Amino acid sequence: MTMDRPDQRVAELLVVLDRLTSLHHDLLRLIRRKTELMRSGDTDGLHTEAAREASLVETIRAQEGLRRQLMDAIGRGLGLNSQVARRLPVRQLAERLTESMRPALLSASERLRSVVRETAEANRLAALIAAQVLQHLRCIFEAVASPDQQPDTYSPRGQVVTGHGRRLFEMTG
Repeated sequence: MTMDRPDQRVAELLVVLDRLTSLHHDLLRLIRRKTELMRSGDTDGLHTEAAREASLVETIRAQEGLRRQLMDAIGRGLGLNSQVARRLPVRQLAERLTESMRPALLSASERLRSVVRETAEANRLAALIAAQVLQHLRCIFEAVASPDQQPDTYSPRGQVVTGHGRRLFEMTG
């Protein structure tokens, strides 16, 4: 195989890496937006963003599949086994390429790696917020539905009053 074949595939891989970087930036913005919506309690907005997220994740998966195919093709062009080439880290692939192709490939890879790390951290934070919201809802439902326990309330002077008297559900109708 001639050397221009891996060059062409590397150029295609650079486009896919840039596309993946852009998609992950979009996902990062979406996750941050979902975090804001969780904090404000906007369930309609969360529903809309969840649908957008599902579509975006599907697009990322498709691009990731294309990235693996290109890695496979580049690896085969360099004489590597197909399975090895698909899993080969970009740094190791770059070591096997000509000096002129390495910087662009390593730079594109680092940009993608950076935004993926940032996206993972934002997603971790969103998951923590969601878990806290669920915990609070669980406590609210337990206080409303519990026939055996009366919830603590506050007196007009701000003092905690243990749950003697009507149940929370009975008070709200």
